[in-house]
Amino acid sequence: MERIERLFGGFLNLPELASRHGEDVDGLLNSTHISMVLLFLVWFAFLVVALWRFRAKRHPRANPAGVKPVFFAVVLGVVVLDEMATLFGVAIPMWNRNMAGFPDEDQATVVRVTAQQFTWNVRYPGKDGKFGAQSIAFVSDENPLGYDPADPAGKDDVAPPLKDLRVPLEPIDADGDGAQDVDSSGRPQFKPVLIHLTSMDVIHSFKVLPLRVCQDAVPGMSIPIHFMPTRAGKYMITCAQLCGNGHATMVGWLTVMDNQPQRGADGAITAPGAFDQWQASHVVGGAARSLE
Repeated sequence: MERIERLFGGFLNLPELASRHGEDVDGLLNSTHISMVLLFLVWFAFLVVALWRFRAKRHPRANPAGVKPVFFAVVLGVVVLDEMATLFGVAIPMWNRNMAGFPDEDQATVVRVTAQQFTWNVRYPGKDGKFGAQSIAFVSDENPLGYDPADPAGKDDVAPPLKDLRVPLEPIDADGDGAQDVDSSGRPQFKPVLIHLTSMDVIHSFKVLPLRVCQDAVPGMSIPIHFMPTRAGKYMITCAQLCGNGHATMVGWLTVMDNQPQRGADGAITAPGAFDQWQASHVVGGAARSLE
């Protein structure tokens, strides 16, 4: 079955996969297509048999009684059971695992992403793990997100340029044995990413195909989404919800960066990882950020 799914994945020309939960998403997509192909072949075979068996030469007079309804009930029952198995046996459990498996913020890379016509605002909490306070009283053209410039918790927040979201590809070694942790299936584990998503104006949708992530950003709501990156790379962020005349320009970039620190000959750390260096270069320091 795994070989068949890989074959279908290549046939469907799916985008590259860069997240752990995306494996389940692709498995569901491939199995659905396999199921649809099998149903198509069965129905096509039935059509061929029906055209041959009930051809006019063999039955010059039409049979008003037709086929017994039991046959159609069986066929439709098989289709319904197949759809129920896909929905209740695979799709809903997968969704439940994703929704119930949110990582602890202390063990994840936490980011706030605020959608806005027609751009993406990104902010990280800094080393203290706390975001600066926000209030509508501080909202201005220079400070559109309303962060309190006097709040000490916001002094070390990280605010990169617009449309620039970056996360680390950081192996997990919870037991400290020097080897990367693996899950029950033997797959390597990386530090998860937790995004708090919202919007400043209208409904947008945060979509990154290689990560198999797509979530609406709704004004007045902070919606959490999470994923575990598994491959370094630069992936396009698109808005999957029509949001105005500039909708097509609302793109950004999510970069998964290697964050292994540089070490000397004695094993001591000589320089932080690339992601940590990038964050250090965009510390807010209490200054409001312009939209320009």
